[in-house]
Amino acid sequence: MRQKESILQKKIRASINAIFPKKAYTIKTHGDRYTAPGIPDILACVMGVFIGIECKMWRGRPTESQIINLRDINRAGGIGIYLIWDKEKGIYYWVDAEMPFTYRARAYWIEAGEMDHKLPSGKTLKIIDCTYLMSRLLAKNTNLMETIKNASST
Repeated sequence: MRQKESILQKKIRASINAIFPKKAYTIKTHGDRYTAPGIPDILACVMGVFIGIECKMWRGRPTESQIINLRDINRAGGIGIYLIWDKEKGIYYWVDAEMPFTYRARAYWIEAGEMDHKLPSGKTLKIIDCTYLMSRLLAKNTNLMETIKNASST
């Protein structure tokens, strides 16, 4: 039986909120006739950086409006990214939205698995490995610091 994207959406929201406690805001968007087409499934702000995540099950493809929205988020200084889940293999893939979306370019996708995350309560939660997302956030924050430094020196 094919899993729904909603399971992936819940997993990534739980993962981001677990990794960045009190430093992340995530929301699941629900498309309807009043919503602009192509809004990413997950909108987040993590440590001051805006993130749009489009979730896809294996072999799912983004619509043209989803591709445009994620690229626009990148161009505006945020992070627009796809998260693809191959449930049969238990593998997640992070795909930068600046790259053309094609399964033939899988060699450029960042593979991720699940990892255990210990909560303050002592419970252990299985979360998606967000190392790639963290590296993108670090790069954004480093660039932000450079921009501020350069602006203050002029």
